Amino acid sequence: MADRQDHRAPQLPYSPLDGVVSQTSSAAVILVASVVGAPASTTQVVSSSVVGIGVGRRRYRHVGWEVVGSILLAWVTTFPAAALLAAILVPIWRWLP
Repeated sequence: MADRQDHRAPQLPYSPLDGVVSQTSSAAVILVASVVGAPASTTQVVSSSVVGIGVGRRRYRHVGWEVVGSILLAWVTTFPAAALLAAILVPIWRWLP
């Protein structure tokens, strides 16, 4: 099955060094976030580092801009949605015995 999937995977112009840089920078960001106690979505950190490689190498057409838009939308809407949900649920939680 993995062999079959490999043949269907698009061939992108990324080198192994691009992968090492992307994963190393992701690991550094996640490590720092863990040390300082900040929340970090590993999926979004890794996705952002891959986009960074594409933009840094001036390979704009190979970046999945629709996915980038979805990630940005999630970043913008997550905090207000969590605040709204908390504003709704905290009074209910306090009312319960």
